[in-house]
Amino acid sequence: MRIKSSLLVSLGAMSLISLTAQAQTVADASLSSESVKPTLVSADAASTPKISLATSGTAEASAVPEAINAPIVRPIDAMSRAAAVYGTYQGDVSTVRNKPFASAKDIESATLNLGGQDADQLSKGWLAYSALVASQSDEFRDAVRELASYYGRDRVLLGLRNDYTYVQSLAGSEEAVDAAATALGNDSDRIKFAASYVQEQAYSLQASGWAKRKVGARKQSILSSLGTGRSVDGDLLATLASEEGDTALNLAGKSGAPSMWEGVQAAAKTIRFPTLTGGSIGGDSAKRSLAREDLAHRINTLAAYRLLGVEGESASQLQTALADRSSKRCLVKAQLNLQQCVAAVHNQYELPFCISEHALTEVKTCMDKIVE
Repeated sequence: MRIKSSLLVSLGAMSLISLTAQAQTVADASLSSESVKPTLVSADAASTPKISLATSGTAEASAVPEAINAPIVRPIDAMSRAAAVYGTYQGDVSTVRNKPFASAKDIESATLNLGGQDADQLSKGWLAYSALVASQSDEFRDAVRELASYYGRDRVLLGLRNDYTYVQSLAGSEEAVDAAATALGNDSDRIKFAASYVQEQAYSLQASGWAKRKVGARKQSILSSLGTGRSVDGDLLATLASEEGDTALNLAGKSGAPSMWEGVQAAAKTIRFPTLTGGSIGGDSAKRSLAREDLAHRINTLAAYRLLGVEGESASQLQTALADRSSKRCLVKAQLNLQQCVAAVHNQYELPFCISEHALTEVKTCMDKIVE
């Protein structure tokens, strides 16, 4: 059994009557099922909407009917919904990193998109994303499901609610957290690059006639929309809940892999997650770790919730685990600083400075308090 002995002892010995009853239950279940481990419920493929995905198959593969090639999409769970908020932010990061500002509309759009994020939702979003990456650990997944099979799902959920260190001693827990740290570290790096590029434009655009124009009456409209919440990209959300999403999440936690969001861009018609080329990852292989032990416990707890298929019956339990006051407080401060910066601008070329400094760099600083 993958469950460490120290955890089994801490959970308490079961009575002889309970063991007998459990053994009978397992014996009965084995007559109709090969396994008693809990599994995630799959959706009927015919009931799920089709989404556009980039593929790298051969010409032969492209000849296969679309219905066969379409990825299997599971019901969209609460964890994926939360992570999609963070993914949408990263998609906006991709946009400003890859496309220079060519008009006042471009600058205003970037300000509203990157600055429109709600601090609470974004904080929950990157924790949810971390948990999705952590849940890809094969060893941790097997240990969590074996634990639920042995003690019962309800008892494990009670343990997770009462103690965030409940699954920390399970096999694979450290590997799962390391994968999450790797993914977040890569995401932090790409925000840094985007911030530098946007800041360069804050200076270069001073020579452009259109960028010298006054922001004028649009300033108040921009200010009223900052921090109010950003609409989630629907295609991104659907992809996160698919097998395609699992593959990308698994790769994101590998040392040397690129950020999962490199091919995700706001308003793009196709979601392109990074894939292995020739079996090689080939990226930055620097060791990443979480700077806060309490977050390591929280991320593993959230990963366990995902693996156990927690949804409506424990929604409040899940939302409580997603709420990190320290991260939220940091992002709230970044939002306030962005609002003050925008309120002080006069010309269009000044807005990119606000974006770079507060919607990107300061958000990265908040992330760096999590990952080292």
